[in-house]
Amino acid sequence: MPHYHVSRAGEQLGVFPQEDVLAKLSRGELLPSDLAWAEGMSSWQPLASLFPPSHGVPPPVPPASVDYALSMVLPINRSGWAIAAGYLALFSVLCLPAPFALFCGIMALRDLKRQPHLQGAGRAWFGIVMGAIGTLFFVLACASFVLKGLR
Repeated sequence: MPHYHVSRAGEQLGVFPQEDVLAKLSRGELLPSDLAWAEGMSSWQPLASLFPPSHGVPPPVPPASVDYALSMVLPINRSGWAIAAGYLALFSVLCLPAPFALFCGIMALRDLKRQPHLQGAGRAWFGIVMGAIGTLFFVLACASFVLKGLR
C-alpha cells in the first residue's frame, strides 16, 4: 500500500499510509485541499482528487464560520494557551503573573504551530511581550530587595 507525503500551505504534515490518510480525512485532521504525493506520481495532487468522498458517506463537517469582529472580542476558535497568555499578560503589570504569561505565550505559539486551524497568535505575542517586561521588572525588584537587605 502506498505511503503519501502530505503538505498544507507549503508545510510538510508527514508521511502516512493510505488507511491513515483516509482516517485523518474522515476525522477532519487532513483537509481535501491538502496536497499529497506518493512514489510514482508525477506531481502533488489535492487529497480530494486522490480520495473522492464515497457515496453515502458525508464529507467532514467544515468548521463553523465565525464573525471576525466577534472573534476579536471573544476567545472563539483560539488556542487555550493563547487565551491563558492573554489574560496573564493583562495581570503581568503586577509582576508576579508575568513569568506565567511568558510561559503560556511560548506554549501558545507551539500549540498554534501544531494546530494551524486555531487562532490566537496576537494573544500569544501579547503574553510573551508583557510577560518578558513584567518578568524583567520582577527580577529587578527582587534584586533591589536583596541588595537593600545586604546593606
